[in-house]
Amino acid sequence: MLKAIVSKLSQILLLISVLASASTIAQITTHDLELAFTSSPSEPHAADSMWIEPSSVFFSLDDASIGDRFNVTIWLNVTSDNVCAYQIALYYNCSHLKGVNADFTAEPTSEFMEGHDTATGGPLIDTFGNGSVFAGESCKPADYIPAPRAGSVIWIEFEIIAEPSEGETLVSLFDISSAYPDNTFVLDENLDDIPITTYDGTYTFGNTHDIAVIDITISETSILINSSMFINVTVKNEGTVSETFNVTVYVNTTVVDTFTDAILVPGNFTTLSFAWNTTGFALGNYTISAYAWPVLGETDTADNLYVDGTVKIVPKHDITIISIILSKRRPAPNEQVYINVTLKNNGYYKETFQLNVNYTFVDFDPMIGTQTVTLVPGEYVTLSFTWTPLGYGRYEIKAYTSIIPEDINPSDNTKTTYIYVGGSGYYLSFPRC
Repeated sequence: MLKAIVSKLSQILLLISVLASASTIAQITTHDLELAFTSSPSEPHAADSMWIEPSSVFFSLDDASIGDRFNVTIWLNVTSDNVCAYQIALYYNCSHLKGVNADFTAEPTSEFMEGHDTATGGPLIDTFGNGSVFAGESCKPADYIPAPRAGSVIWIEFEIIAEPSEGETLVSLFDISSAYPDNTFVLDENLDDIPITTYDGTYTFGNTHDIAVIDITISETSILINSSMFINVTVKNEGTVSETFNVTVYVNTTVVDTFTDAILVPGNFTTLSFAWNTTGFALGNYTISAYAWPVLGETDTADNLYVDGTVKIVPKHDITIISIILSKRRPAPNEQVYINVTLKNNGYYKETFQLNVNYTFVDFDPMIGTQTVTLVPGEYVTLSFTWTPLGYGRYEIKAYTSIIPEDINPSDNTKTTYIYVGGSGYYLSFPRC
């Protein structure tokens, strides 16, 4: 352990001493420099970590060329222990980029160690080999940065030195991970390593291929078994070239359908419609998702999958009273009338229920009769009732079922008709003068 501590401390001291003889490397002046760091990170990471912002640097051939410059910032977030020192070794592709300037973010110290008396080393560009940036900072003896602490440490300016050829895309890393924990590290007040997670950045120059699913809308949140509904999927081309691609919609893990050869120019979006028929699916909840299959050269595939909410397949219970047929429309009082009620099971389940038939006259609502009915799916039945009206007048005959749980159309479970009692000569009766 002592050897490791001495080695870590020696690295920082060596870096600081090298600075004295290589200070001109870190003092290169630039033009139109815009620093990339702010007082708070735009892409914060959970402690304990070191990361690069922006995490992804992209330039298209339309907005950048050789000689253009940009900068990145390295951030540090530590909550587990007090910090005495840190060192950063960043590697980049020197055939794509040239490091031209770098400094601590709160010169002469880093923002992370601002307010403390520190010794700094670097930032040194290409001193330890082309395509490298080294920097380190250490508190003076008996001092340390109390946890928790988060802040920026250094910024680096790069110049574009290579341009992609037609159809080519240059992609490389801002790499701080491969040097961890030997040359990228953080030490506590006892000069022990504080384990951190490092996050590299990416540099892309050229064409970007990026298809994204950005929305799913559904026509129903519940649907009957053996029915159909529409699933609408919105996809967008977030890249820089026109793309032809396929989109597949799933319910759970079952493929609904695949739309092939969708075409989008850069920046445009479109909505694709998929029909889902629930025949053969079990009752229950289904998760809807859509997947845009990656195109050639696509690296950002996290947004190719979009998972929406759920759709519930529900059972279909549906009993319908089709008709009421009377044996006579104008019977005489005390004349027997036969009432035939026809029903059908339009659902998918066998149903057993009560059918009631009654009549209404003035303030009375007497029951004509009740029968128990059992119908299998698709079956018709006609039930007969006998009724003998006792007096003259206009009667309403009503047939209705008992409550059928989950019936999708209960309004057709009732049917009415009318009958005039008094025989063929009964219409109106006026007293004679």
